[in-house]
Formats: sequence, C-alpha cells, structure tokens
Amino acid sequence: MRKVVFLFCVMTILCVLLLTVFLPSCAEKNPPVKNTKGTLLSIGCISDLHSKDSYFNAVNTKLKPNVKDTLGQMQGKYYDALVLGGDLTSSASPKQSLTYSIYDQILDYTDKITKNSLFVCGNHDYSAGLNKYPSSKVTTTEGYYYDYNSADFYGYIMKDRIGELSDDDAYYEFYDNKGQSGGNGDYLLGYHYQIKGFHFIGLNPHPADLLGILQRTNYTYTKGSVDWLVSKLQSIGKDQTVFLIAHIPLASSANLRTGKGVEESMSQYMQEKLLSFPNLIWLYGHDHSDGTMIDADGNTLDITCYIKDDTTQRVTQYYDDDGNKSFVTCFMGSMSYLYGNMTNDLKPKIYQGLDVDVYSDRIELQIVNYGADSNSSGKIAPFVIQRNMA
Repeated sequence: MRKVVFLFCVMTILCVLLLTVFLPSCAEKNPPVKNTKGTLLSIGCISDLHSKDSYFNAVNTKLKPNVKDTLGQMQGKYYDALVLGGDLTSSASPKQSLTYSIYDQILDYTDKITKNSLFVCGNHDYSAGLNKYPSSKVTTTEGYYYDYNSADFYGYIMKDRIGELSDDDAYYEFYDNKGQSGGNGDYLLGYHYQIKGFHFIGLNPHPADLLGILQRTNYTYTKGSVDWLVSKLQSIGKDQTVFLIAHIPLASSANLRTGKGVEESMSQYMQEKLLSFPNLIWLYGHDHSDGTMIDADGNTLDITCYIKDDTTQRVTQYYDDDGNKSFVTCFMGSMSYLYGNMTNDLKPKIYQGLDVDVYSDRIELQIVNYGADSNSSGKIAPFVIQRNMA
C-alpha cells in the first residue's frame, strides 16, 4: 500500500513539473495579440470572397487560397470586431451542408481573432440556396426557388457569438418562395449590435429584390428596411458614431463602376434620408472589377476598383444642404479583384481589405494590401475623419 501511495505521489509531482515546463511554451506559440496602437476600437473588414466553382461545389469544400492567406495574416493583428461584407458565395447551388462548410472554415480563422464577426449578405449569397425547377428551361427567376436560406448569418453565426437580437434591434420581411418550403419565411434585413460601446447596423437585400444566380442589375434594398434603418439611427442619436455595413453602395459613390450601385430611385431616397446623420460611416463591397463610370458631365471614364495609393480613391464624403460634412461611405476592398491581367478567379495576385481604427480624436479608414502590392507605392494612405470620440 505504501508503495502505491509513494508511486502516486511521484507521478503527481512529475505531472506538475511537466505542466509547469510545457504549458508556458505552448501558450507562447499563440499569445493573444495586444492592442499596441491605443485604439478605442479596431475593425478588420474583408468582402467579396466569391467561393464558387470547384472550390465550392466539391464534396470537400475549401476556401480559396487568398482568403485563407488573408485571414491568416489578420490573425497576427489586433481587432475588436471583424466585418465580412457580402458575397461569400457566388453563382452556385450546392446542398446546405456544403454552404455551411464554407462558413465553418471561415469561422475557424475568425474565431481565433474575435467572436465579434459581423456578416451581411450580398447579391450572390442567396443564390447558394437557389435551385431550378426540374422541368423549367426558362432563364428568368420564375423558374427558380429557394431550398434553404443560405444567407442566414445571424441564425448560424452571430446569434451564438455576439448575442440574440431584441425585437427593436432586428428587422424582418417575409418571402413567399412560391410554395417551396425550404426558403420560406422571414428574412433578416436589418440588425443592430453594440461592440465596445460603438453601434453597428447591418443591412441585407431582400431575396425577392435579387435574381440569385441570374443577378446582374437592379441592385436595391427594400423601403421597409431603409425606413427601419433611419428609425434606428434616430433612436441611437445623431451625435453617435455608427458603422453601417451594407454590401451594395449608393449609386453616387466615388469611382463606382457604372451600374454597380443601388438602383437610382432607392439610391436617392437613401442619400436624402442619411444626410441627417453626420456620424454615419457606411462600409460597402460589391464593385471590384475594371469598368467604366459616367462623370458629372456625362463622359465615360475608364476606372479600376483596385486601390493603388490612397484609400480616398474609394471614399465618398457627403454634404448636407447647408454645405456641412455629413456621412461617409468607404469601399472595403475585395478578395476577388478582376484587375486587367493581374489576377484570375482562384489565384488572384491582388486582394485587399480595410482596417478601421478609432482613436480618441479621429477615425482612420485604410485599405490594406494582403496580396501583391503591384502598381502601389507601398503603404496605402488612410482617409482620416477628425472627430472627438470622448
């Protein structure tokens, strides 16, 4: 009996010694990233992952290499919140388990940075749950139905990680889905969270206002969701800084490619309503390839969405009727640039995100190169909003 007790004591001491020696070294391999910049809030944004083709439809789904590379680099930086700005999927209709496999792989990275990951859906995200009627050969939305809500980022991701939304902080609209059961129901079109005392509002397009796989034009938000947004902003207060996350930008956004903004009547309606909120910052995605734009004189200009030197290239400062600065919109960069011959879909050389850093006296919006920085002068200059955050 004494031998057994002696051996037990010896083994206990050895275990304690081993834990003392090895646990610190293991912890040092993945130490928590510290906030060395002294920010009140730091946000990391990426958008337009466009998981598709063999990377999305295979039995064993996987993220595109540049997305994994970017999320891996972001793990070495300090963020209080992450924003994924829409179009996580693209032009595909896999079964539900494959769609959620993509989301799970994203969460494997983001959860190691922060649980505060905010998602909005883009014009392509609903299409992952969209399928064609077997007998239909039409090329319009009449031949399609939703198997499931493939953009339920709240129910699948945010609810458990950030928290359940109250009735006042969520806005839903119903979608009929033509009698099919899988995608029927109420779709979350607006949500409101607070992180570290700062307000975040997400705005999603309604599936009925998009064409899923066939989506190319008529990008919009519903009037109900926009009115809810304005009501929520009023309840928060005009003096509060609010980050709006909405995939599709206003048609008046700087250097926006022709046809890539919210359809004209809704764009004007939103712009007029939002001019009352000078502390609003709208973060958007969606427009990420070469193209043209029409200038104020009606001239067609060639543009590129790739930010080369200065974040200001894709920032729009709006002014109210009295000439005072009002809200700001800013592009979040893209994981899927189609920039001349610099990229292809699965192995792009250029991919960028956006860092938002809030200090006591200013807010900095800065595009970040995660891929090659060809045609760039190096570190991209930030857009600075002077603001007393005390």
